[in-house]
Amino acid sequence: MPRPTSTISMVMAPVMPVIGATEESLKSISVPACVIPGNDKTHPRHVGENLGRLLTNAELHHLMTKQYDLDLSPREEWDEKEGEMADLFWAFVKQVQILRMKAKG
Repeated sequence: MPRPTSTISMVMAPVMPVIGATEESLKSISVPACVIPGNDKTHPRHVGENLGRLLTNAELHHLMTKQYDLDLSPREEWDEKEGEMADLFWAFVKQVQILRMKAKG
């Protein structure tokens, strides 16, 4: 069975803002991004917030108010936010399309 992550990425994870990506590489990404931080140990809020800060063209949205000291937060809480998350992503996509159309003239 293949390993999900390499030894290098596991060793480097503590020094990288997001596993597998350096701060420099994240800062070089200029495409629009919509970031919704997580709320558990696997998807910590501070990692999402840092990602939103490092990406030059990111929108940061906090949907989850409670932070869990668990590997994974209860799925039901994310399910409850599904509509709000879909609305955020849809508005984001529409905004990017409008900006691209304006840029084309």
